[in-house]
Amino acid sequence: MVNLMMQHDQTVIYSCASCLGLVVNTLTHNYEIVRNCLNMYNGYLLCYKKLALNGQKEGIEKYHPIIKRSLYIVGMLMRFFDFTSKEVQGPFPDSTRDVVVDILLFYLQFKELQCFTLKAIGSICIQHCQLMLTPKLKTVYLEILCDPTPSFELKIQVLSNIEQYLQEEDGRLIKQDLKWTNLSKQEDLKEMGDVSAGMASTVVQLFIKEVLEAYFCPNVSVRQAVLRVVQLILQQGLIHPVQIVPYLICMTTDEEKTVRSNADRRLEEIERKYPG
Repeated sequence: MVNLMMQHDQTVIYSCASCLGLVVNTLTHNYEIVRNCLNMYNGYLLCYKKLALNGQKEGIEKYHPIIKRSLYIVGMLMRFFDFTSKEVQGPFPDSTRDVVVDILLFYLQFKELQCFTLKAIGSICIQHCQLMLTPKLKTVYLEILCDPTPSFELKIQVLSNIEQYLQEEDGRLIKQDLKWTNLSKQEDLKEMGDVSAGMASTVVQLFIKEVLEAYFCPNVSVRQAVLRVVQLILQQGLIHPVQIVPYLICMTTDEEKTVRSNADRRLEEIERKYPG
């Protein structure tokens, strides 16, 4: 699987990383192979970062393909393996996760690499959602959502990162719910669920205003991405819908039919849940 990750596209890399995570985390616990893979691709990123810092920013353009692959693979490895765990870390320092994130943030300054970098950061945040609350990453997300000058692609990627996090968090909560009936310490499990849901709510509260304002964008893909995030927020009940309703009303006038109809359905659901 590691060899396949070195040769194929993002779809194959994702499948390999996901499968590797399942096999290693639940069966073999052979984290050395994971550490070696992370060390290699993060090493590439560190090497090219040093070149750029030494005044060779233009010179690293020819290395963009390997940098993009490295960004994506590092993001996937950090998504499926918890490098804050002693078992996964092995001889790696406790700061491994934070060092990797700092290296990724460095590559945001390169226009051609920005989307790949954001995608990698989003993958890490699925495993470590608290990173979205840190000043550096929070600022990056908010600036992209608020600033009218960034490309639509970057806005869509940030919204996609938030969407993926909410989807994964919802999946984790569903799995926890299934375990509750089989375990006796339900109060402890309830606390676990509350903590997880509480973190998702905190993340949403942090970005909700900027996410909603991002709807007022001429690009339909951005507006659709906003609506997908809003839909997940409402489904999971992470915030009271009162602050979302005005934006949903605006969405019912969207020129894109799928946006209009989806917004109408969300308003109908809110009306049923909160009559009057």
